[in-house]
Amino acid sequence: MRTLQGSAQTLAILLLALGASAGSADQSSPQQQKQQREACLNGSSGQELRSCLKEMVAARAAARKGELDNGESPAALRANALQRCQRLGAEDKPACEALARHEGEVSGTVRGGGQLRQITVRQTAPPSPAAASSAKAP
Repeated sequence: MRTLQGSAQTLAILLLALGASAGSADQSSPQQQKQQREACLNGSSGQELRSCLKEMVAARAAARKGELDNGESPAALRANALQRCQRLGAEDKPACEALARHEGEVSGTVRGGGQLRQITVRQTAPPSPAAASSAKAP
């Protein structure tokens, strides 16, 4: 019985903390907060109730402090994009790296369905064998 009472007290403390954190500014909407709480309470989160609520409160606190980025800081995203360019051949690698650095012309909008970034690469073709032989003829 003591374990149940201790769990109930812990749950009450977490719910109070959750209520206090819900009033603070964070990156999730009130609807998202409600859904997360309901998922904890009805067991659909796949976590034990106490752990779920505790993790939710901790995540909100980290979000308020700007510490919740899932490892996707701008520098990490840029490094990841440049790393993906390493697999390409020598001809395509410079254009890929330019796109990863957000160079080039941009058209479209996120609201309109997406942005298209374009890089123009100018190359000169080597002279054809026929052109080279006609240039040598007297």
